Amino acid sequence: MERRAYLGVAAAGLVLAGGRYATMLDGQAVPDGIDVATEHVVDDVLEGGLSTQQGPDEYPVHYYHLVPDEASASAALTEEASRKSFVQETEFDRSVLLVVQYMMSSEQWLTLEQIERIEDGLAVAVDTESPAGEYVQDEGVHSLMIRITDDKGTIPTELRVSVNSERIDV
Repeated sequence: MERRAYLGVAAAGLVLAGGRYATMLDGQAVPDGIDVATEHVVDDVLEGGLSTQQGPDEYPVHYYHLVPDEASASAALTEEASRKSFVQETEFDRSVLLVVQYMMSSEQWLTLEQIERIEDGLAVAVDTESPAGEYVQDEGVHSLMIRITDDKGTIPTELRVSVNSERIDV
């Protein structure tokens, strides 16, 4: 009987803590007037994304691309990515799509850390998450699609994007 009571209390605590954590992130990560949705894809969703860019010595490890409208989405996204419900549900008259890419292990994933307003646009911070355990060396392109709906209704003219606090220059 004590075990059931303990499990019930533990479960209630996790639910409450999880709700508090989500509220805390919602309150701190995104400014008022901005709505955000994300989808992580272990693949290159861009026609000119990381998998197609080769420098003199190696591939770049990160990249981002802003998709401001439906015509740009058709040109920038791969055919497979364009068919994803996440992209199809984007109302480009109200939203923009930001694709952040990072070359890393298949065991990792990208998460949105924070969005801040800056003078003429947005600062977007993305973080990498890893499960506990051994690192797998099978690097591939990861794409985080971020749908940003701003009540101001403007397309950001300036973007500052960082992954793991390292600014991406495109």
